[in-house]
Amino acid sequence: MALQTIQPYISIGGGKGREAIALYEKALGAKAERLMKWDECPMDIPAERKGLVMHCEIAAGELKIMLCDSPEDAAKGGQVSITLGFADAESMTKSFEILAEGGKVIMPIDDAFWGDKFGMLHDRFGVKWMFVCPQKG
Repeated sequence: MALQTIQPYISIGGGKGREAIALYEKALGAKAERLMKWDECPMDIPAERKGLVMHCEIAAGELKIMLCDSPEDAAKGGQVSITLGFADAESMTKSFEILAEGGKVIMPIDDAFWGDKFGMLHDRFGVKWMFVCPQKG
C-alpha cells in the first residue's frame, strides 16, 4: 500500500460550517468544492441539522481540507494541528492575520531557531494552525 494523500477533516461545532468555509476561502485563497448539506442526504436526519454542512472539500493549491458541521462533542479540536507551508512571508502573514481574527494567537510569526519564519494560532472555531515559511538565505 502506497500512501498518496493525507487530508485533514475538520469538524466544526455550533452550526458554523459555512462561516468556517468562508474564512478558509478568504485566508487560504481556497475554493469550496463538493458542498453537501445534511438535508441532501437520503437518510432521515433531525430537523436541526437541515441546511448544515454534511461534507465539503476546500481546495487551496494542492492542499485539500475536508469539513463538516458536527455536534459539539465531536468538534473539540483534539491534538491535531494543520501546518501550512508558504513560499513567501507576505502571503503567510496575510493568511495568519485573517485566521487569527476572533481566534487566539499562540505564537506570533517570527524567526524560528531552525531558520524559518514560524507562527501558531487557534482560529475562532478552535482549529489549530501552524504556519511556516523558509527564509531565503
